[in-house]
Amino acid sequence: MPLWLVGGLVLLVFSWLPLSYYRMVGWAWIVLWQIGAVALLVALWRQLRGVRSAIADPNQLVGLDSKTPFYGLGYGLDWVALGLGITVLVSALVSSFPRVALWNVSLVVTYGAVLYVYCNVVNRTWLTRLRLWWGLVVVAAGTAVVSLSLWRPDAAMWASENFLTALRNHQPLGHHNFVGGYFVLMVPLAVAAAIAIQGWMRRVWIATTGLLLAALYVSGSRGAVVGLVVWLGATWLSRLKRVKPAHRWRWGLA
Repeated sequence: MPLWLVGGLVLLVFSWLPLSYYRMVGWAWIVLWQIGAVALLVALWRQLRGVRSAIADPNQLVGLDSKTPFYGLGYGLDWVALGLGITVLVSALVSSFPRVALWNVSLVVTYGAVLYVYCNVVNRTWLTRLRLWWGLVVVAAGTAVVSLSLWRPDAAMWASENFLTALRNHQPLGHHNFVGGYFVLMVPLAVAAAIAIQGWMRRVWIATTGLLLAALYVSGSRGAVVGLVVWLGATWLSRLKRVKPAHRWRWGLA
C-alpha cells in the first residue's frame, strides 16, 4: 500500500474520533494524526529523492520511479508556501507558548503535505479526479453516519424549547459550526454526483445527499444554513442565464 494512502487513511480515521478537533492537541491522540502526517511527508521525500537521484545518475533508481517527476504547486504558489512556512515558524518561536505553537506548526506542515500529495498523486496514479470526487462523497457519508450515531439528544434539550440548543450536534469534529461547515461543503459534491451519474448509482448518491442534509440540519449551525442558501442561490442564478428566455419564467417559478 502506498505511503500516501496510509497517511490519508490514518488522518481519516482520526477525524472520525469523537471530539477529534480537541484530540489534535491531546496526548496521546496527537501521535495518531502525526503518524499520518509523517507518512505523507516520507512519501513526498521518496519521490523527491528519486527525482534528484535520477538527475545525478540516470542509470540509478532510488526511491520511486525515476521517470516520475516531482510536481510543485505551480503559479508561484511554492514560494508563497515557503514564505508562509517561514512566517509561521518564526511566529511560533517568538510566541508566548512556543511548545504549543510548534505543535500547531506541525499541523500547518501536514496541510502543506496534503497539497503536494494532491499535485503528485491525483490523475498521475490510479487515483483520478473522478475517484477522488466519489471518495470524498463516500467519506462525507461515513462522517454523517458517525455524526448522527454520536448525537445524544435528551429530554432536557427538547424541554428547553430552544431549537438551536436542541439540535447543536458537535460530533465528531468537536464544534457544531465545524460539523455544519464540513457538510455544507460536501453537499454540492454529492448533488453533482447524483446529477452526473445514471442508473442505480444515482439513487445511491441521492440517498447520500439526503444523509448529508440530515447531518447538516442536526448540527444546528446557522452559518452552514446561510452557506447552503448562498450556494443554492448562486446555482439558480447561473442556471437562469443558460435557460432560453421563453422558458425562464418556469425556472423562476422553480
